[in-house]
Amino acid sequence: MDDDRARWSVIIGCILIVGTAASIDVVLFDSSVDDALVLMTVLTVILLLCLLAWRSILGFPARETDPEFPSRRSLIIQLASIVFVAFTPLMLRAFEVREVEQTLTQASRAAFSSDDAQKVEMRLAAARANRLRVDSRVLQVAGAAFINTSGENPDAWSTVREFLSYRSFLNVSLYPKVTPATGTSNYRTTVTITNLGPHQDQPALHVIFAGGYASGENSARLESLANPQPVGSEFSYFIIEGGNATLGLDGEFMKNVIIRDADISYAGGAVRLENVWFVNCTFHDYTLKGKATNLGETILASASVTFVTSS
Repeated sequence: MDDDRARWSVIIGCILIVGTAASIDVVLFDSSVDDALVLMTVLTVILLLCLLAWRSILGFPARETDPEFPSRRSLIIQLASIVFVAFTPLMLRAFEVREVEQTLTQASRAAFSSDDAQKVEMRLAAARANRLRVDSRVLQVAGAAFINTSGENPDAWSTVREFLSYRSFLNVSLYPKVTPATGTSNYRTTVTITNLGPHQDQPALHVIFAGGYASGENSARLESLANPQPVGSEFSYFIIEGGNATLGLDGEFMKNVIIRDADISYAGGAVRLENVWFVNCTFHDYTLKGKATNLGETILASASVTFVTSS
């Protein structure tokens, strides 16, 4: 561009668009900082291509320098101020995420202490409340370290439960989005309720048939291991919406199931989970002993959980 005013206006406008879009993506849509950086790169390339196309089609005639137009030094100061304002929310959240990751890494490498466990638990709870998305690999390594000490250190139990709850928060943007089911099925679902909450006016749990047709062996299942159904549901997924109850995993066969906003209990009994997603769940009644520790490690390692045990 030959016009200084137009050139600086375009540069400032592009920075505002890219920075604002990335900040909104992180703050409002729970995206990770890495995803926001990818978005910024894509938007920058798109805006650059649009400007090149605009110039090639319309052109920009040269104009004499406007004596009232701000000096280059003034423009640089204005530009730096705009960059600071546009990118501050993103930078602050990136700093917060990094601080949480450092806390988890340091605690997992140190000898266990009750103070460290409490600090990590509070950090994770605050990160979940503020929708900060830490690296799942850091979470897995630190969570596994606490699980390994939970048998000898009961103080680690509540911290591990917070690790599991935070992992399920990360799954909010990862689980498969499925459409409502069409058609009918004679399949009868079975869920185990281990505890009822104080809100008696709310439903205990709500089970939804979801997705398109799936053949018997590939379809979703939600039944008791002691009383298996003869055929599958012929739907792609079941969705369990949490309510005024705690969902028990012991004795359950779940396949292609998405569990959302529910409290989960497990005491280490027989269970068969195939492609099960825990989304924004809590694990207040989760007992960390026996096979429950193995399932905990599996939940931390992957968004989609497959875990089978006979006892």
